[in-house]
Amino acid sequence: MKNKKLKIFFESLILSVLFVLFGFVWNNDDPLFLNIGGNITYYIFVIILLTLYYGLLSGIVSMFVFGISAFILYEEFPYETFFWYLLITFILGEFFQYWDRKKERLEEENNFLKEKIEELGRNFFMLKISHDQIEKNYVLKPLSIRSVLRDIRMMILNKEIDLFKNFLMLISRFTNIDGGALYIYEEKGFKKVAQIGKGADLVDSDPLVKQAFIDKTSTYISINKLGDDIKSKYLAVIPAVDINGNINGLLLITDMPFLSLNKDNLLTVSVFLTYLFDEYNLTKGLEDIIIRFPNVHISFIKELRKLIHLRNKFGIESSIVVFFIPKEDFLDVVFTEIERGLRGFDISTRCGEIEKEKLIILLPFTGDIAAVEFINRIKERVEDTFGEELKAKIKSRILTVESDLENTLKKVKEL
Repeated sequence: MKNKKLKIFFESLILSVLFVLFGFVWNNDDPLFLNIGGNITYYIFVIILLTLYYGLLSGIVSMFVFGISAFILYEEFPYETFFWYLLITFILGEFFQYWDRKKERLEEENNFLKEKIEELGRNFFMLKISHDQIEKNYVLKPLSIRSVLRDIRMMILNKEIDLFKNFLMLISRFTNIDGGALYIYEEKGFKKVAQIGKGADLVDSDPLVKQAFIDKTSTYISINKLGDDIKSKYLAVIPAVDINGNINGLLLITDMPFLSLNKDNLLTVSVFLTYLFDEYNLTKGLEDIIIRFPNVHISFIKELRKLIHLRNKFGIESSIVVFFIPKEDFLDVVFTEIERGLRGFDISTRCGEIEKEKLIILLPFTGDIAAVEFINRIKERVEDTFGEELKAKIKSRILTVESDLENTLKKVKEL
């Protein structure tokens, strides 16, 4: 941020000074073109362009150059023109601030939606490969996709000391990796955190590593478009890339059965690796919250934290809707029907109590009025499926997502 402001300052200063120098060379008697006639002079376009492109700081710098130049180069300082230009600068600065804030807010919303779309796509892929595994290797494979993901999540929640080593051992059983190493990115670069078999040292100049950094996707020897004279130390290099395109981790594979070294198997490893780093990074700082609210699913807590960040930064409203139903009244089928009516980026979790069960639904970018409409739509759906009597037994409450994660979860728990 500091470097960006310095860049804006110097670029605005240089452009404004260049205009004055141009005016001095072109028109020595009137370098700022204040006496050309009319109420608008050429320098106002410099102010407009710089302020709209860079913001108020740039406009102030341009006005500073204008004021110094007018004071030195003119016998009588143009007070009226100076203050008019200053007023225009502040107006344009406010305009820039408004649209820059609006653009940043939309970018945050788009990033949230993009992340949800990527998550849905990853879930779809996991469903597909789970189906393929059932069809092809039901007897041979001792693990399922779901069980691997569950084990990864539990390892993270249990704060296992050998998290990354256990992760490698787990996926090696599923994907037949016999040798390799896992690296995690830190401030000073990539650091080896676990290895299997003989391991592997990270060589930045290796062709597979370079290709993985360029494409930000898995590369392996059979599809690598390299000359015959260029060899790689690895069979495959798999990066863990987050939503912003940053590589958080790197898996180097040096030993793997030939039949297992295929695109589908490596894509499965990539999914597991991405899931590991997504869960690992998102769980940071949430350990105490997860312990205090054990009945609330971690995925719900993580999404709630993101929406609280958007609320605090941009004032984007989101809501929580809680449905209550007596346990004996077709609980599972009713809640399943409600969950079918959710949008793709809505998050739901169940929280059981002695006499009733709560279905908690997080509605991103949804205010109170839209939440009421959502409840009415869900109740109509329940009535169409189960009848008016069961609809009458369902109770609901609306909570606004507040500025603090723990307070919001406490209110949900107290309902």
